[in-house]
Amino acid sequence: MVLYGNVQAFPQSKKLWDDLLRLQKDIEGEGLPGKLVLRSGWGVAEQRQLLAATDVQVQDSDRGTGAAEYTEADVSANGGLQMGPPWIEGIINRQGVLVDRSAPGTGNTLIAADASPDAYLESLTWAIERFHDGTLPQWQATSVKLSRNLEALLTSSEYLRQLDRVLALHE
Repeated sequence: MVLYGNVQAFPQSKKLWDDLLRLQKDIEGEGLPGKLVLRSGWGVAEQRQLLAATDVQVQDSDRGTGAAEYTEADVSANGGLQMGPPWIEGIINRQGVLVDRSAPGTGNTLIAADASPDAYLESLTWAIERFHDGTLPQWQATSVKLSRNLEALLTSSEYLRQLDRVLALHE
């Protein structure tokens, strides 16, 4: 797993980063399969390289905090599948079509059954199994096709929806 996250200039962000570094050491020390790669201080060039190598991108936004995060990291244009929270958050879950696990090549968006770690793990395990059995590229090809529909219209619409929500709170 690769996690790119720039440490922000406030204590909670630094604490989260330090916790992730400890988790990284714990995983390495236990000799388990897989690896956690952490990176802070990256830019657009590195993001492009990462997106080109990504099979599944998880954007686990907190409820009510997102508008159009997905447009900042368009994994679909690079053939990756998108995974978001089990609730509608900005356009994370609306940028494509829900993956139909029984129909290879149908959909590009994975959504966990609920917010539990086990539900996320189940969805990611499914994607890893499809990678190993050679069928994941069928969904990845669909992801590229679906990315063509992502234009400024979706982002603009979501920003207007969020603005309307804020204005309604002040009325």
